[in-house]
Amino acid sequence: MPNNTHALRNRFWKGLLKLTYTFLMITLSGAILATTVSAQSAEATKTKTGSILGKVVDPSDDPIPGANVDLRGPSGDRLTAVTKEDGGFSLEQAQAGVTHQIMVTAEGFADWNSSITVEPGESKTLPDIKLRILAVQRAVTVSYSEKEVAAQQLKAEEQQRVLRFIPNSHLSDFPHFLVPLCESAARTSLF
Repeated sequence: MPNNTHALRNRFWKGLLKLTYTFLMITLSGAILATTVSAQSAEATKTKTGSILGKVVDPSDDPIPGANVDLRGPSGDRLTAVTKEDGGFSLEQAQAGVTHQIMVTAEGFADWNSSITVEPGESKTLPDIKLRILAVQRAVTVSYSEKEVAAQQLKAEEQQRVLRFIPNSHLSDFPHFLVPLCESAARTSLF
């Protein structure tokens, strides 16, 4: 009987070892499967988006820091960024495969906008976005004081006098109508 007992124990331990091995294999393959599914899910999420990179500059190609970059998707989703000191910006996780409207605004500059589409997993770099400087409109009001107007009128009247005190009413602005004062006086005395 001792051989039977020893054989029975061996079978028991081999069965337990086989059961433990099977349990470990099932647990390990479940963990691997879960990790693979999780990685695929993360990859699928990543590939459904893309990123947009760019730089905002002025007409002389100097960077514009602090400009607002606004990306709007067709479903109302929105991404925003503010340009850095070098004028650069980055919009991460933009929905791929749809047309977005991108708008750039900065104080003192005209707004800029365009349409853009990003492919899954793509990191699209835009050419430099050049903003135009807004035209400054200023109204200038010129006015004269009454004293200045009176002084100018007096000066104009002095120009129309002979020897600065005799009114010259016979002078005209047209050269062919000019009649000297003495000829006019001679004609009037003859009649």
